Amino acid sequence: MDAKITKKRLGHMLSYDWIKIIAICAAVVFVWVMLFATLATRATMGQTFEIYVYTGITVHTDRIGNLNMLHSNGALSYDVLDYNFTTLSEPSTQLSAYMPNNQGDVMFITDTVITETTTDEETGTEETTITDYGDLHTFLNNYLSYISWAGEVGEVDIYGKNVAAESYFGNCAAYLSEFYKDKDGDGTGDIDPASSPEQDTEKIESAFRSRIRKDKRYKRESDIKEGLEREYDRIEKLRVAYNNVEGYFADGTLGIREKELTLETDSDEDGNNDTVKVQYAIDLSGIRNIEDFMINNKTEDENGAGTGKDLCMLILNEKSQEAALRYEAVTFLDYIVKTYNAE
Repeated sequence: MDAKITKKRLGHMLSYDWIKIIAICAAVVFVWVMLFATLATRATMGQTFEIYVYTGITVHTDRIGNLNMLHSNGALSYDVLDYNFTTLSEPSTQLSAYMPNNQGDVMFITDTVITETTTDEETGTEETTITDYGDLHTFLNNYLSYISWAGEVGEVDIYGKNVAAESYFGNCAAYLSEFYKDKDGDGTGDIDPASSPEQDTEKIESAFRSRIRKDKRYKRESDIKEGLEREYDRIEKLRVAYNNVEGYFADGTLGIREKELTLETDSDEDGNNDTVKVQYAIDLSGIRNIEDFMINNKTEDENGAGTGKDLCMLILNEKSQEAALRYEAVTFLDYIVKTYNAE
């Protein structure tokens, strides 16, 4: 039997079997894509670190770099597998899509209030009115439930809920104390540097093994052992970063911006609504060289250039992430201060 492949026979095959060939190729591609989607490690919400920059701010993105740089600089832990940086050119449109899906970890935003002063021609009395309450005020009014309280724990009632019942930094301290030994006998692990903290390695290992059960990176015991060493290091670096950040608040490098919000409640006899003072925004304007990182274009220096005034950071969607990865913003904040506060 003559089975030789000739140009004529090949032409006949392609003429009559081209649909089969295309179908086979499509099937191969489909199977390959499905295998990749099924077997590849995909970042969870907690393993994805997303930065949003509100309009009016210019960030020197080259100073941040890529995920590898953030890892090597200690800004993010090894367990962050994906990183996104988004400038919000159309905040109202973009945020209406992002926030309901619990997207975003931190947001840089300005707290620049615009005022206008007028003089009464008859009396000569000057009157100052606010013409723009600023981006921070606008964002708080629209997306309060997605932001973590940054101030001290207290009583701040908004529509029947105490929004100050928990503090992001207080929650971070509580998380860390679970993995350090209680040396002073007060029932909580000691994380303060003065107490010479000592990790409770058994608790760390137990928590680590529990949370990686479905993680495809840890199929073998050797992988788990290697990952456990990284986990010890991650928790220790978070403890150091937390104490550093607390120190920055204490010495005034960082601050908390308190904002007054008007609630949509029944007004009193004079037509006034209830107001509350909230502490969500971390003030970055005290960092010496913050302008090397980002600039507030809504303020100007004597040369008309933007400044580092009124720059703030918000922490978003804390509760939507895995408990172990809710505090990446702490190491990121520590990295910003250490990098841009040098004399």
